Amino acid sequence: QRYRVSALYTSTANTTLLARDGTTQNRRLLAATNGQWRFSPVFNSVSLPLDLTLSNRKDVALGGWFIQGQKNAGVTYSALGINGARLDVVDKWQPGWQESFKALRPDLIILAYGTNEAFDDKLDLNQYRDHLNQTLAELRRNMPRAAILLVGPPDSIKQRKARTCAARQPQPLAQIIRIQRQAAKQFNGLFWDWQAYMGGPCSIVNWQAEGLARNDLVHLSADGYRKSASGLYDFLRGQLGLQ
Repeated sequence: QRYRVSALYTSTANTTLLARDGTTQNRRLLAATNGQWRFSPVFNSVSLPLDLTLSNRKDVALGGWFIQGQKNAGVTYSALGINGARLDVVDKWQPGWQESFKALRPDLIILAYGTNEAFDDKLDLNQYRDHLNQTLAELRRNMPRAAILLVGPPDSIKQRKARTCAARQPQPLAQIIRIQRQAAKQFNGLFWDWQAYMGGPCSIVNWQAEGLARNDLVHLSADGYRKSASGLYDFLRGQLGLQ
C-alpha cells in the first residue's frame, strides 16, 4: 500500500521536511507561513512506517498529518465539531482558511449549523441570511466542483410550559430552516430537513419519550443521532439515485 502524505504546519522561517520510508528518501521545502497554518507539499507514493524529520525544529510547529491512499480508493471523512458553534465561527478562523480547505479537494462539503442561532432571540435574520449566502458563495467560488449540503437544525423545545407548539419552539427556528432551504437552492446545493425527518415541530418530545432525545429537549441521545445519521445517509443515497 502506497500513500500521499503532507504536514499541517506553521513556520516563521523556511525549513525542510525529510521523509524516509525504508526504501526512499525525499525532501520538501516548508516555506515560512507568516503565522498561518498551511499544508506542506505532498510526499507521493510513500509506504508506512514513515520517518519524518525537520531540519530546523525551533521555527516550526506541526499540527498534524494528512494521509491518503495513493489509489484514491474509499472515503476520507473529516469532521470539525465545535460545541456551541454557530455559522459565524468561520469568521474566527485564520485568513485564507479556504485555501487550506481547497487543498483537500473535497467532493462533498456539509454545513450543519442552526440550533445555537435558533436559541438567540435577538438573532438578526437578515444578517444571518446575508452571512450564509456569503459563506456559500465563497465555498462555491473556491470549490466549484464540490457538492454542498446544508443540514438543517433538528427539532428542539425552549419554552416547556408554553401552551402551543409554536410557543414552545425557539422563535427563530422555523425562519432559519426556511433561510437555509432557500440558500441551498440558490447556490445549487442540497438541503436535508432534519426537523422534518424527526416528524416536524415539537417532534422531539416523542423522540425523548422513545429514548432518542435527552431530557433537555435540545440534544439527541446516541440512538437518536444514529437514527438521524441513517436518515441522512438514505437522503444522500436518494440524491445519487441509489437503491
